[in-house]
Amino acid sequence: MTRLNSLLKLCARPLAVVLGTTLLALGVLAQPGGGGTQNPSEPQVNSSSPGDDVTSLPFTGPSGTTFVGAPRALRALVLDVAGTGSMTVQRLAPGRVAATFSGTLQLTLDRAVLARGEILVVYRGQADESGLLSIAGGTPSLVDSERLGLPLTRLAASSLSGRWLRLESFVDRQATTVAVTADRRTVTLAQLVR
Repeated sequence: MTRLNSLLKLCARPLAVVLGTTLLALGVLAQPGGGGTQNPSEPQVNSSSPGDDVTSLPFTGPSGTTFVGAPRALRALVLDVAGTGSMTVQRLAPGRVAATFSGTLQLTLDRAVLARGEILVVYRGQADESGLLSIAGGTPSLVDSERLGLPLTRLAASSLSGRWLRLESFVDRQATTVAVTADRRTVTLAQLVR
């Protein structure tokens, strides 16, 4: 498991460069024969197809939005990052990583890459975290947001634009809001921690 967990006061480009460099390195390590060591006794989490249940990912850090997929797909997905926070990258099964963005930040994503269905998105909260989830402006539903798969790939494949999703998550004295909007080409994910 590789961790980049230094708090960053980021402009858009520095974290995007760090993300690209980290995912490039992990891509080499995650490929069979790519220089990384494979431990057969290591659990293979989410090792099958992109339809995996992302809610089974092991939790290793602060609350945040996690993207799971091949490093190459993740590099193509994230166009821009702004805000303050941290990023944790965890190697999963061969050829797959989980990149978790924590803190208050805004990600600009490529809608076409997201619509391909190669990347899974999950909000990973703390134990006993719950929240209200609203999809496409619908009535909010009470959800367990400790591990919550977000349907962003399905929404990206649809013709829907505007507000896609809003999650208000609460644990102890901390509240996190994840709001996702989209236009024809990009998806904006804003995450605010209070």
